[in-house]
Order: sequence, then C-alpha cells, then structure tokens
Amino acid sequence: PAPGMKSAEVFVSCMCYHGGSIWVAVGPCLLRLDPHTKKIINYLEGRSKIISCLIGVGKNLWSAGHDMKIKVWDMNSGSQTCQLEQTSQVFALNYDGTVVWAACLDKSITWYDGK
Repeated sequence: PAPGMKSAEVFVSCMCYHGGSIWVAVGPCLLRLDPHTKKIINYLEGRSKIISCLIGVGKNLWSAGHDMKIKVWDMNSGSQTCQLEQTSQVFALNYDGTVVWAACLDKSITWYDGK
C-alpha cells in the first residue's frame, strides 16, 4: 500500500503509461512506478477522494475524480500546477491532441486547452 494507507483501503481505480512511467491511482493517491523495475519512484498526494481517471498531456499528468476537481501535475517535479473545479464527479478525461475533454456525473462535458 501507499504510505499512510491501510491494506483494506487499497485498490487501483485507474492507471496510464506516460512520460516513461506507469501512473497508478490508488484511492486518493497517485503512485509513479518504474516500468522496468516495477518499483515505486514516488507518490503524489493532494486529493480528498478517489481518482477515477488519468491522462498524460505533454509533460503533465491530469487526474480527476470524485472530489469534483481536475488536477494537473508536473511529471518532473511532482507538483500540482493547476486545479479546475467541476460541477460534479468526473468520470472520464480524453485528450485529442489539442483539447482535454472532461465528462461528469451530472451529464456535463467541459473542455480545456491541453497546452
């Protein structure tokens, strides 16, 4: 389990490969795994609820979830660079090469510049 989490709380909700790493959402935490050694490189905290989707966009990782927020993380530093408030829980993110699309539980779809 990630630091500070009990085994009973651990489950993988989503994952993606981006920037040479495997990014795994475990509850409200993000784990960065080395795909060759299968070991945790680091973990990112900063969410209050389950992460439901992840996508890689350039040098950033976008995460969204049940806390009604989209968070953008710099993959090199691990710092959060942006937070976008939503009207309900976010269940899907997609990137078309220019725009990041977000689908929410309240049937809304929002979009953001992916650059």
